[in-house]
Amino acid sequence: MATLAEIEKLCEAAIAHTKNGVEFADYVRLMAFCGSRMTETLGLKWSDVDWANRQLTIGADGQSKNHKSRVVDFNPMLERHLKEMWQRRAPDSQWMFPSPLRGEQDRAAKNLRVTLVLARKEAGMGRIGFHDCRHFFISMCVMSGIDYMTIARWVGHQDGGVLIGRVYGHLSNEHAQRQAQRVVFGPSVLEAKEAGSNKALRKQGKGTRLNLGDSACNGFETNQSACCKGSVTVRLGSWKSSEKRLRDSCGQGDAVWWCSRG
Repeated sequence: MATLAEIEKLCEAAIAHTKNGVEFADYVRLMAFCGSRMTETLGLKWSDVDWANRQLTIGADGQSKNHKSRVVDFNPMLERHLKEMWQRRAPDSQWMFPSPLRGEQDRAAKNLRVTLVLARKEAGMGRIGFHDCRHFFISMCVMSGIDYMTIARWVGHQDGGVLIGRVYGHLSNEHAQRQAQRVVFGPSVLEAKEAGSNKALRKQGKGTRLNLGDSACNGFETNQSACCKGSVTVRLGSWKSSEKRLRDSCGQGDAVWWCSRG
């Protein structure tokens, strides 16, 4: 399974070394954050985004694998990414991924495989492909504790989550076992509102646990860190460099903290 770090490495290589790297990176990240298939994603229009209800409709044109549309509810990373894409959208196109060769005719890009090959080569990566983004999304959902039926609805499976349970179910068990090793009996617990500044955290010292409750970012992770729902262990070493990045990514203001994966 591809990791978020690997996906980002691929995107950064494309931006740095290919002509349409930004569009490619938007395409890859969108699939990773909503679980859409390759062709479905290329067929997305801005009219498929429901900002008010915080939902993205996939397959509205009937071109999904089963010819049925579905709705993916915004998660924090998906919402942030769509808003960033909206800011740099092509003003003369209805498509999220317009063809760079469309001329006066508004049409979507057909594929971005050439850019994938170039970016993969520049990044020195193996055979990571577009479908790995879909696997990444499903895996992250499973490890975040989301029920299989909901995940199946988001990714367009018609079996109510049976396939996801069979293919990805082991991740849920493995993740639960890893999380069990993080249980600590002893360090003090602070409410997020009581730890409203770096000074308050530093005063508590390394290893302090925060009870962030529902205000925490559920499932966000980057490199060797994560922001997890519930109690998390604070690592103070990289505070200044990481606090703003995590806060911006999660969109949760001062309730988001740098924390160790364990």
